[in-house]
Amino acid sequence: MGTLRRHQPHLTNIKDNLKIIKRFKPKRTIFTHVEESFCITPATQKRLEQKYAHYHIHIAHDFETVML
Repeated sequence: MGTLRRHQPHLTNIKDNLKIIKRFKPKRTIFTHVEESFCITPATQKRLEQKYAHYHIHIAHDFETVML
C-alpha cells in the first residue's frame, strides 16, 4: 500500500496506488500488511474498502487466504 506520508519519495502512497489502479484497471487489488504499518482497526479497514469499492480494493489481514 505504501506510505501515508507524501514526503518519502522512495515509497508510494495511496494516491500513487490509485493512479496505478485507474491506469491498469485490474479486476481487483489486494493490499497487504496494512494494519501493522498503519495501525488501522478492522472497522477502519472496512470503511476504506467501502470508500474505494469502485476500485475493487481489498485489504487483506494476517493469515488470510486469498483465492485467485
